[in-house]
Amino acid sequence: MRTLHAETLEFRLLNALVIPDKPNSGNFAPIVLVPKSDPRSNDTAWMRKIADDFAYPMVAFLVPSTDDLTEEDDGEKLEYGLRFFAPASEVPECGHATFAAADVLFKSHPKARFVRLNTLGGSLYVESTPDGPLMSLPVINIEKLSDPERNKLRFAVVDFLQKCSSITLRDVTEVSTFEFAGRSCYLIELDPGVDVGAVRIDPKALTSLSTGLIILTHIVIPECTDDILRIDSRVFAPGLGVDEDVVSGVPHALMTGYYTRYPVLLRLPGALKDKIPNDIIVSAKQLSARGGAMICRLWFGERAVIQGKNVEWARGMLL
Repeated sequence: MRTLHAETLEFRLLNALVIPDKPNSGNFAPIVLVPKSDPRSNDTAWMRKIADDFAYPMVAFLVPSTDDLTEEDDGEKLEYGLRFFAPASEVPECGHATFAAADVLFKSHPKARFVRLNTLGGSLYVESTPDGPLMSLPVINIEKLSDPERNKLRFAVVDFLQKCSSITLRDVTEVSTFEFAGRSCYLIELDPGVDVGAVRIDPKALTSLSTGLIILTHIVIPECTDDILRIDSRVFAPGLGVDEDVVSGVPHALMTGYYTRYPVLLRLPGALKDKIPNDIIVSAKQLSARGGAMICRLWFGERAVIQGKNVEWARGMLL
């Protein structure tokens, strides 16, 4: 039985990175507010138990870096610690939960224009704008492989996927590898003619391929313009306790770098291939059952700026 504490803690429930005009889309984001003076503010075991109770893809815990701020004494910039717990483990970064946490802080501290969030993956800066929080995330680097190594990887991954999904060799344009949370992960670019949302896949079987992230993505050519690259994706993470993620920020920072850098940049449709990478606007949708959306752009080559909408739908107290 869990110990009941004298101090109750407030939490908020948000839908993060929703599709415009669809408030019930987006990823579930419980945000727990823990005062710095509370002993639970650095109690990892307690945070894991709370995350287990919520049973959402990710639970975030906000702890102020200084003694608890009020609306009256905050300035233009806030600073908080932020930790993320997936069902199976703590992770260093989580885009959708960061968006939701920043949204909670900006609404609690309307004078604040910026918030610095210190995570296990480093410090993240989020700006308050009329169109929703604006955040930059590091672009995870794709492992560089020679052409023979890339072809070998593509054939090996497709051979695996053919046993647990409807994906065939002709469906796959490219397979790349990257590291997240100390785990080897895969980005699988599908042919533009493949309906990403209709791909049948057994998420549990994917743990034999990777215990990290497996991303399916492609370019939606009919919806691209001279300035906008439209992409769709799906993200699977059964090794982290999430069979299919609803919508995720970190993979989209990765995909922004993937699509707007060489050599993939040279394959973009129309005038996009001739644009400066930082000028390409990436309009992204994640085709999970609930779905989600965001706008992304490469920022100085090493980071991606991401913007999206959140909807708060409940508040409560932890005992």
